[in-house]
Amino acid sequence: MPDHFAEITGLSKDTVRGMLNKGQLRTVKVGRRRMVNMLHVWLLCLQGIDLTEFELDGFALEGEED
Repeated sequence: MPDHFAEITGLSKDTVRGMLNKGQLRTVKVGRRRMVNMLHVWLLCLQGIDLTEFELDGFALEGEED
């Protein structure tokens, strides 16, 4: 998973792994695989949030419920 996300975003694999470990990227389970939730990334970007300096723990998008 980190390999493909790194490839399409231009980030290094190590950066993506670090973002996953820090909770900066949300994932969803699809079958046996874990995938980065691209809709969530897109919505954060629309809000102008810099993912490299952002912790997702406890954060909800507008209209999102836990």
